[in-house]
Amino acid sequence: YKRYAKLQGHSSSVVHIDFSADGQVLQSVCNAYEAMYWDVAAGRQLLQDQRNQKWATWTAKLGFPVMGIWPGEADGSDINSVCADEVRRNRTDVTQKNALSMRCLRLIH
Repeated sequence: YKRYAKLQGHSSSVVHIDFSADGQVLQSVCNAYEAMYWDVAAGRQLLQDQRNQKWATWTAKLGFPVMGIWPGEADGSDINSVCADEVRRNRTDVTQKNALSMRCLRLIH
């Protein structure tokens, strides 16, 4: 492989990455709960809101598609991972049973 670009900006280790459905935007989320978006072709950070972006997958435990999965007393370790495919069939790994406010989410134990 040949490095195309070096994306810098997170203050902690990156733990989730996802591409937009068209492959033009990369989303990355780190252990410090920072979500950043990147222009794949330019290799630069995007500062524009990506709330309406269509994603090929969603593995981040932060962001608009997973709003509502966090219980009020959550400290960040309650949900370890999330996975949604292009038709939004979601899967969530949770450390304890919780009633999730998003109907499309299903607990996996």
